[in-house]
Amino acid sequence: MQILVWHDDQQKTATIILAGLISAFKIVSKNPKKSLIALIGAEAANMGTAYVMF
Repeated sequence: MQILVWHDDQQKTATIILAGLISAFKIVSKNPKKSLIALIGAEAANMGTAYVMF
């Protein structure tokens, strides 16, 4: 394909989740590397988020 295609359940959801996490860490002045983040379930959205996050 000549154009970029985003899978709605994965890339968009992962981007929104990570943007929210980054903002939350800034607001509470916490270090993300010293925090534990749990993704519950193995559906497409969580798998995409885990791939982007790690």
